[in-house]
Amino acid sequence: MLERLHDAIGSPAKWADRAWITEDEQKYVRAWLAPLIAMARRIVLLEALALIRGGKIGDTRPSPRMQSKTSPKEACLSSPTPNLSWPYAAHKRPATLRLWPKPDKIGPRVRQVGPHLLVRDIWRERAREAQARHLNMVRFMREPPGVQLARRMEALARLIERPRAAIGRLARKLRAEPKLALALGCKRMPRTRFYHNVEYADAGNCAFDASVAYAFPDTS
Repeated sequence: MLERLHDAIGSPAKWADRAWITEDEQKYVRAWLAPLIAMARRIVLLEALALIRGGKIGDTRPSPRMQSKTSPKEACLSSPTPNLSWPYAAHKRPATLRLWPKPDKIGPRVRQVGPHLLVRDIWRERAREAQARHLNMVRFMREPPGVQLARRMEALARLIERPRAAIGRLARKLRAEPKLALALGCKRMPRTRFYHNVEYADAGNCAFDASVAYAFPDTS
């Protein structure tokens, strides 16, 4: 399925090199990319739940690094040159896919009708205005749409190539928050007209059954 994706929309470097893409092209690439990302996340969820049931979460932690005998200056001089086909890889960390939703830290909006009478209300309003200015600056500095799509394609390829670290992270998160499995496994798979594989539907069904069984274990 990943090979069919690359045959249909091309390589990530093709989209990263373009300065701008149209809205129709974005929808076309996302229509190919979103179902495959959802399927990869369901497979990682299944493997993480199997890892918890087997009691082998500790095996996924990375081994301790050996102390290097080279100095930091020598290590910088001997570091490989960045790949020129990825113009955004030299100054950004490798792209990764989020495995669980980001928690909502905003909370309820508290607004007072009329002038502020307390110091905390004044500071709250100033903080809200500063956050709005920061979001406007971030939107202005956002990467081009082609680079964003290329980074998601790169993240999907890295997840498929080396899924063990992602499975371990998700397994430790699910062991701490068992109810999170319901939010991940019960989410509906996106509809698609490009993938008619049986594995696509089976990944969503198996993830749903496994998440419900983990969140509500049968104690009878």
